[in-house]
Amino acid sequence: MIPLLWVIAVLMLVGAIAWGVVLGVRYDRGDYEEKTTDKGKKMGLKHLLMAPVRLLVGSLILMILLTGAVGVPATSGAIGENTVTGQLFYIGPGTHIFPIDPRMIPLLTHVTKYDLRRQQIEIGQNKPTIKDGGVEAISSSPGNPNVYFYARGWAMPNPSKLIELHKKYGHGYLDDWVERVWISALKAVQGSKEYNYVGKNRDEFQTLVEQGLQTQLLSEDGAPLVLVSQLAVVDFGYTEDIDKYLNAVAQKEFERQQSEQQILINTQKQEAETIAAQTLYYVQVKGAEGSKQAAILTAEGVSSATKVEADGTAYKIRAEYEATAQGIKAVQETLARNSAAYLEYQRITTWNGILPQIWAADGALPLLNLNLKN
Repeated sequence: MIPLLWVIAVLMLVGAIAWGVVLGVRYDRGDYEEKTTDKGKKMGLKHLLMAPVRLLVGSLILMILLTGAVGVPATSGAIGENTVTGQLFYIGPGTHIFPIDPRMIPLLTHVTKYDLRRQQIEIGQNKPTIKDGGVEAISSSPGNPNVYFYARGWAMPNPSKLIELHKKYGHGYLDDWVERVWISALKAVQGSKEYNYVGKNRDEFQTLVEQGLQTQLLSEDGAPLVLVSQLAVVDFGYTEDIDKYLNAVAQKEFERQQSEQQILINTQKQEAETIAAQTLYYVQVKGAEGSKQAAILTAEGVSSATKVEADGTAYKIRAEYEATAQGIKAVQETLARNSAAYLEYQRITTWNGILPQIWAADGALPLLNLNLKN
């Protein structure tokens, strides 16, 4: 709204001046000789310029009033200063116009706006090499070798302490104060640490710098004037002699890691070969055990078959023996009951099977009459 009012005021001013110039030129040419005023007098230049003058005065009054007006965005805050009394007052977001806001005295009030959003601060410059644009800080290592830093972080003013911030450091507080304090805090932390501390403990280093910075940004009552956060060391480097030393150390470390890697590979290869040999041995042992078991089973089968056959033969002999013995026993019992039969049995069992060699005179075959009885 206020910018629009300023545009209107400027247009009114320019229009009034242009209008007056045109009227003056036309008057000089005699375009208004016959015109008269309400009182019948000849109209002079004074009467012709009354309307442009009124417009000019109106534009000037509007401009004066607008010096006592300010519009503050929702993301900002402002500090008003009475240039006569030196009084400072906080102006919140919104439109403030005199006389609605009596503090905004035209021509006497100076307003400074502050962006309440987070703003990025860079420490050092991002150049091709860190040594060209980095912030230089000494270390506590022997010889105090330098360390170079390029870092960035975020900062925002504390709205409740904006008057004190304005009073002490003004609108350029970020560049004129906070950045310098940030650099001094970084140098203080690095000065108490070894040169390679940031490389080994970057997160802790950043936290220490941020804490050191915050302690220097406090108001008189202990509240922070500026809120800082998320300090990040983007890059860091060392002097040439330190770089050479670190490169040598890195090369040795690389060689050591390569050696360890090769040892690991050889160890794994040996383990693989050992496993392969053990596997082959187990396979051969299992094969031998299988052959042995097969031979045992074969031998046991043959033995079992032989045993079965032997058992069968023995059973047969035993059965025949028992049958013969039973038969003899039966014959003996029969013969014991009949003596004649016993004698006949003895004669038959003792005959050698040869027939008598006796021939009859006339060549006839003698006949023997054997009366066999049961």
